Amino acid sequence: MKDNDKLINTKYLWLKNEENLTGKQQNQMKELYYEMSIDTVKSYHQKQFLDNIWEASSGKVESLLQFWMTEVEQSEIKEMLRFVKSLKKNWDGIVNAMKTKITNAVSEGINSTIQLSKFRVRGFRNLNNFISCIYFMNANLKYCFHN
Repeated sequence: MKDNDKLINTKYLWLKNEENLTGKQQNQMKELYYEMSIDTVKSYHQKQFLDNIWEASSGKVESLLQFWMTEVEQSEIKEMLRFVKSLKKNWDGIVNAMKTKITNAVSEGINSTIQLSKFRVRGFRNLNNFISCIYFMNANLKYCFHN
């Protein structure tokens, strides 16, 4: 924003995916596309390209990712270069996740319910009681009480 007044009040424009932009935001984005010298616009294009790599077939992931990293390195945008450095450091895991489309979201969800169970009982006497509590609280049991 220091270098270009057109970037004022555009923070949320860059955080959205293109398909989620409103009509006004799409027009604003079109105007900014003509300013390709702005690092923000370059970074947004690089972000969009990276998002598309997630949709690529598993055989093309590595080559597309290598191509993307080369493009980012040529852009010399400091923040993007830091991301590429992190990507290289964790290359095997990231490529594997992109190829298999498997995440740890399910295990994180299960862990969340276990932690909630642990919090609700505020302690337990032994491991078997804790395991029983986890099963009991996460089984979605329906109770029918007779009056």
